[in-house]
Amino acid sequence: TTSRGDSALTIAGSVLGTPEFSSPEQLRGEALDLRADIYSVGTTLYYMLTGQTPFRGENVVQLLATVLDKAAPSPRTVRPDIPEALARTVLRCLEKQAGDRFRNYDELRRALLPFNSGAPTPATLGLRFVAGAIDYCAFLIVGLPAQLLVFGGFERLMDGSATRTPQWPWYCAGMLAFEIAYFAVGEGRWGASPGKALVGLRVGGLDRNAPGLARAALRAVIYLVPTMAVSLRLLSPSGVQPGMAWQVVWSIAFYLYPALLAVTARRRNGFATVIDLLTKTRVIQKAAYQPREALAQAGEPAAATDSLPQTGPFHVLAPLDADGGLLLGYDTKLMRRVWIRKVPAGAAPVAAELRNAGRPGRLRWLQGRRDGEDSWDAYEAAPGTALTALLDRPQPWKSVRHWLHDLAWEFAAANADGSMPATLSLDRVWITAGGGAKLLDFPAPGAEPTGETIAGTEAAAFINQIAISALEGRAATLEEARTRAAGVPVAIGARGFLRGLREAADFPAVAGQLAALAQQCPAISHLRRLGLVAGCVLPTLLIGAFAFLGMRALASWYESNPDIIRLRTALDIHERMEAGKFPRGVMPAIGIEPSEILIAGRFGPMVKDPAVWAAPFVRGSVPAEQRARAERIVAKYDPLPSAEMMAGARAALGRAIDADGELNIGKRFGELDPPLATMAWPVAALGGFVWAALFSVLAAVFFRGGLLMRALGIAVVRRDGSDASRWRMLWRACVAWSWIPLGIFAASLLVPVLKAPMSFGIVGAVALCVAIYSAARPGRSLPDLLAGTWLVPR
Repeated sequence: TTSRGDSALTIAGSVLGTPEFSSPEQLRGEALDLRADIYSVGTTLYYMLTGQTPFRGENVVQLLATVLDKAAPSPRTVRPDIPEALARTVLRCLEKQAGDRFRNYDELRRALLPFNSGAPTPATLGLRFVAGAIDYCAFLIVGLPAQLLVFGGFERLMDGSATRTPQWPWYCAGMLAFEIAYFAVGEGRWGASPGKALVGLRVGGLDRNAPGLARAALRAVIYLVPTMAVSLRLLSPSGVQPGMAWQVVWSIAFYLYPALLAVTARRRNGFATVIDLLTKTRVIQKAAYQPREALAQAGEPAAATDSLPQTGPFHVLAPLDADGGLLLGYDTKLMRRVWIRKVPAGAAPVAAELRNAGRPGRLRWLQGRRDGEDSWDAYEAAPGTALTALLDRPQPWKSVRHWLHDLAWEFAAANADGSMPATLSLDRVWITAGGGAKLLDFPAPGAEPTGETIAGTEAAAFINQIAISALEGRAATLEEARTRAAGVPVAIGARGFLRGLREAADFPAVAGQLAALAQQCPAISHLRRLGLVAGCVLPTLLIGAFAFLGMRALASWYESNPDIIRLRTALDIHERMEAGKFPRGVMPAIGIEPSEILIAGRFGPMVKDPAVWAAPFVRGSVPAEQRARAERIVAKYDPLPSAEMMAGARAALGRAIDADGELNIGKRFGELDPPLATMAWPVAALGGFVWAALFSVLAAVFFRGGLLMRALGIAVVRRDGSDASRWRMLWRACVAWSWIPLGIFAASLLVPVLKAPMSFGIVGAVALCVAIYSAARPGRSLPDLLAGTWLVPR
């Protein structure tokens, strides 16, 4: 497009390019942009996959008409074994309208990543467990409002009346269908359920395609066998809750079943579970490859003009070093900048291996001259900066790994064709603006002399010197390069690679290792740090929320069934009186007969009514032994006591009778201040946090981390990259959970001003916000700063 309108390069009525590979807008002579090139890339991919172009014709006119008017046929029509998603990607490149194609190459690269030639990384069982836990929490969040909406609260679920309503079977079937669809749609269409997507997992067939709705639904059905079993039991004609024995068996199966599904998982088969083997699918980790980060560039000199001096055919724009031995030139014919290197008279010409080298890791030689004082060589000008100019601060591993990869491939190629430089030094490494690295045969522009060189035969030590220098932010000595590895907090896989780098002899293998490391996450992302916080916080918050809802429903149920709690209270007092443990001074020593008369007369009809005890929650509220006690008391006073006997019993019991004439000491469940339902939330949540903190501290001591950290692929290291000690991990865990005692202390200070539940709620909300901010902020969290630790990928 740069040359459009130049009569020297274009002829009116003609088209530059191969028609079969040209976009429709290019054939029509319209304005072009990047998406025209993407069309050509799509045609090339089509040709590579099928051996033919998408459009053909007997002559040029017919070919052009086909390209302009007809939609491209799917490459699967030629090769049915091509994955459907790959075919869709190619066809999107070949869309007639430029706006329907990929917007840029990065978007196209991401679409092609699932089909790259490297083996996918299998998902570990730990990551799959975390994804399953997220999906299970999603079921709870969706299912609970559904229950409240359909049945009007927990009360009808707790007393079993909901199971006898006409909509109960439809509700159970609907929830089961929702759970199956939850997995089938997400995994079948996009390759991941929400839980898997959050932790970076993907489900695919053996051809790496999304499994499709049918196989994804089969995966869900196999996974939900225990849920289906209990649903079928609840849909039985009896319409009642399962018995206790059946519930115990189902509970054991519910927790053992996932473990049984994982018995086939081995590292050698990609951790394939029974579900994966039966459905011919696999769960893999999404590629974590990140594009190379571009370097900020200083402004370049203006384009060449005729008034500037020339060296050979090039205009000289500016010197690039102090002595003028390296110049920035401009090629007016090809409109590109070049580097011109002056060489002494009589210098040998550039070797043939370097003149013909066209590798990313080496400067491309363009032309040269050997004519006495006018001797020079011209190379491509690569925008960027010298490596030594970047050593004023540590460089991130996500950038350095790409530099090492480029240099490893260059050393492999140089060893193969004999173009390895005789000496190597840090000032001869150039970092390009696109985030790559090039090996120069002369000092890089603007490079600070290091004063140390190393023989080309010690390329492994040299590449280790680059790694140490870049990662630690200083120029490492040759002695360091020969004796130690870079000591920085990097991913565990990268740490092992760096430790063996100085002894590497097979540079293609080194480049392959670096290519694999480029597919892995270079650092702990904010999302994974948030997952670590959520894994500690959300379960306890859910416990507190369900405790609050459960106790509130319990209080509501007791309000609508007050005689149940009153009977339970009366039976508790009778039991204590019978055992002689009743507090002294509360009631006179008159024996237990008055209490039995009151119980028999007050609760006799209810105790003898079988319909009352049919409700499961009533049976759960009054234990079997207490029910037997009540039946024994009622049978002893059958027929029921008269009104005179009841009045006499109340008079004899004295202070054991409350204002309502009930046998009671202290406040009943619904009379507590604050109500027990309100206090259940902070108490249950605090208890969950205490247990989580205790488990975390113990795991830090014994396992140098915890199950959640291992599941999320997180390791804790020190500044030099070595594993953190158990004592350091203990200190980190104590700092991380120190908000619990501090929160209790702060809540206790707020109690005189606010009520206890509100105080704990405010403190908990503040602690949660601080934890989320700590995970989301750049850099390290407060526990890591105080403990001197770093979080890195495992």
